[in-house]
Amino acid sequence: MEKKIGGYFMLETPMGKLIIQKNSMDIDYRIIPQPLKVMDGCDYYVDARYLILIDTMAIKAGDIVKCFIECQNTETDIDGGEYLSLLNFRKDNILLSLGAFEIQYHLYDDKNVAFEITYIKDGLEAYFVDTQDVEKFRFAISWIDLKEEDRDEDEAATWYGSDPLLCNP
Repeated sequence: MEKKIGGYFMLETPMGKLIIQKNSMDIDYRIIPQPLKVMDGCDYYVDARYLILIDTMAIKAGDIVKCFIECQNTETDIDGGEYLSLLNFRKDNILLSLGAFEIQYHLYDDKNVAFEITYIKDGLEAYFVDTQDVEKFRFAISWIDLKEEDRDEDEAATWYGSDPLLCNP
């Protein structure tokens, strides 16, 4: 599912290519396949699941990192939760979810946030306020071919499957 395009490896999804840009320029990213069973002790399975790692050594304060899918004719909806920014994509019978960890610092620190995640057309964007304490920056993506009889469980599967904290580095 990953292809080398223009010198960079890009993940090809059922909705289109996953693009990562820093300050509007394509950058390379690392793709780590994840188990299709999202968590031990649950029945959540997806058809594909990946952890997307960005090299934080190349990011500085003021940089904007965008993660988006080159897609057309898809419905999108925001479906995040506590600490999770998540955007769902729907087309035909496919549900694809793209997620990012929303808060970098621990709740008890007095520090400002290291980055802010916002929703953009067809993806997520991170504005880096400070990179001093950003050791890892990652997205997660998963998708599934929806089956009418299991639709509710399938939707929860991509929600959990696209949580970067539930991925193996």
